Amino acid sequence: MIKRLFLILTLCVFFISCATVSVFVRPDWISTTPKISGAVMYVGHGISFSEEGAKDDAYKEILDKIGKDLGYEIGTQYFRQLMSTDSIESLSTEVSDHYVYQETNGEWHYYVLARTSAKILENSRSQSYVELLQREDNISKKLSDSISLYKENRDVDAINALLEAIVISLEGDVNNPDYTPDFLLEKVINYAENLRITLSKEAKESIGVTVKVSRTKGLFYPPVNNSSVIAKYSMMDINGDIISSTVRCMTNKKGTFRFKNTNPYIIRSGEIVFSILLDSNLLSKIEEKAQEGFLDSLYNILEEKSVAYSYDDTGRFSPDELLFAIALYDTDGNQIDNPDFIEEVKRYFSTAKVADFSFVIAFGEESEDIYYDLLNTYPEYRYYAILRVGVTDFKQYRDEIYARTEGRVTIVSSSDEREIAVQDSYMVGSGHDSESASYDSLLREARIIAGRLLEEL
Repeated sequence: MIKRLFLILTLCVFFISCATVSVFVRPDWISTTPKISGAVMYVGHGISFSEEGAKDDAYKEILDKIGKDLGYEIGTQYFRQLMSTDSIESLSTEVSDHYVYQETNGEWHYYVLARTSAKILENSRSQSYVELLQREDNISKKLSDSISLYKENRDVDAINALLEAIVISLEGDVNNPDYTPDFLLEKVINYAENLRITLSKEAKESIGVTVKVSRTKGLFYPPVNNSSVIAKYSMMDINGDIISSTVRCMTNKKGTFRFKNTNPYIIRSGEIVFSILLDSNLLSKIEEKAQEGFLDSLYNILEEKSVAYSYDDTGRFSPDELLFAIALYDTDGNQIDNPDFIEEVKRYFSTAKVADFSFVIAFGEESEDIYYDLLNTYPEYRYYAILRVGVTDFKQYRDEIYARTEGRVTIVSSSDEREIAVQDSYMVGSGHDSESASYDSLLREARIIAGRLLEEL
């Protein structure tokens, strides 16, 4: 009997101990918020030296979290209702579980698990918060695109995706600190700093170079494909003035492209600067919305990464083998003298850094006549560049006289009279009389012919 009583008491103590221990076993939802279809779950936690104070803080945290998802504060309106009824009818919110315990130091911990209808939550959100969520979702997609592009070694495209994310971020508020313009710009800077441009030139070409874009880090410096690069250089305009021009290039899968300038109006000796080209439209949008100087650090890096290529194009002909001969005519076919015409051609060539060729006045009505005269007078030259320009017509419009000139440039071999190149041109000038109109038209023609000659030289 005594043994049976002892066994019963032992079992009772065991079960009571288990029951006591179970009180202190924390439920899973405290550390891992459960996911339920059609609902949004919230966990609130309060700490205080009184159980009531801990409970108040836990319920306030629930309301703060729901308010954050709604986009506006709801604690003032719903605190008493939630505390007294464990529910908020209008939001279809109800408290589904509690967990309370007291530390040995006297502090109370109060946990609350609440659920809210996902559909009602979505429908109750403020318009501004809906826009914020959509904004953050769009930024998230751009960040994902950027990562994918970077994995494909398309670093410049990855940067452009980040620039798109910055544009979106500048449209309004974001809650995620990783989606702010400053944080996104840091990512852009990191990508840009990891880029470099290198050049390699073949000796046989005067203006030809292989351009490579790669990373500064990584095994064997991975090439960057599909990268936009802009080549900037100086060239001549129609008036004989120097202007800047650009060519947009794109790297292949090896991260390279072959640059060979085909613009005949390029300055014959100078530099071509290669720079990483980002989406200018995106940069402009960012400059419009961001604070002044926001992109300066990015621009500084792009400038530092630029590489200059020096060149010296000697051209097809040397001054020792090519002579320029100029013949000017009036409307009757008579030869006229205009030293400024020759000087204008020389000025154009000098500005374009063309070799210092010799010029002479040509005599003859036809190119053939001029050719034989040059052959007899200057037999040491292998080629003659014959420039024949004539005033062909006058027109009056109101108080102005307009003169039309037509020209032809023929480069001829002195050995066999073979025409190597032929260029035709025309120009219209104006003045208060026929003489000033002719003069203006001839000077304009000189610049046109000089430009056409650059194509052949």
